[in-house]
Amino acid sequence: MSKDTKLHFYPLVLFFALFSFSQVSNAKLVRTIEQFDNAIASIKPGEEVVLANGTWNDVELVFKAKGLLKKPITLKAETLW
Repeated sequence: MSKDTKLHFYPLVLFFALFSFSQVSNAKLVRTIEQFDNAIASIKPGEEVVLANGTWNDVELVFKAKGLLKKPITLKAETLW
């Protein structure tokens, strides 16, 4: 790869890195039922709640929120097996 090509490549990589980072900032990682309840109480369209890895024993997850068609609210696991 020539030096000129490398110079054009780096801004592109930087753009994708910043764009990816901005997408992650909408996620609320929760580790306890209290954190989950607080996250759901303040969740906004386009955000997501991420359940931390581990075992969630003796909890009842009540997920009541209103998203939008183009900005859904998402619940997911920290790590997908």
